[in-house]
Amino acid sequence: MQQVLIISARKRLDFLARLTSLLRRLRYEVEALSVCFEPISDITQITLTVKKDGGSPHLLLAHLNNLIDVVEVKDMSDKPIFIHNLAFIKVRVSSKQKVDLKHLANGFHTRFIEETSSTIIIEIAGTASEIEQYKAQLGSAEILETVWTGPVAMLPGFA
Repeated sequence: MQQVLIISARKRLDFLARLTSLLRRLRYEVEALSVCFEPISDITQITLTVKKDGGSPHLLLAHLNNLIDVVEVKDMSDKPIFIHNLAFIKVRVSSKQKVDLKHLANGFHTRFIEETSSTIIIEIAGTASEIEQYKAQLGSAEILETVWTGPVAMLPGFA
């Protein structure tokens, strides 16, 4: 069972160490972890995607709420949320392929962040499946390198 959680916590040096220690102790597998510090509120926002076979999803929430510095934990697993990853894809291309890739980019949240005579670095935002779908449509363009963030999530509307 996969769980997507948004954790708001006060910024402390050892918080991530305590969080990962708790997850290891409870035998949760971390699939993705994204951390963003909000300087205005001095709060760290964490989007955590975990997986565990068996067990209650409420158990993890209870343990997380008991961690010092946790302000709020939201379980987003069954909610209609916005969830996106950010990826950079470096491809080797010919001049003709560049034109084709620019047309392909219109159907996705992409932009070209660097172009040389033989390579392009493409930035794409979307769900993991959208990014994989885009990569599959690159055709004969040779993918040299791909890096991506973990997912970040937000509830629509007012909190």
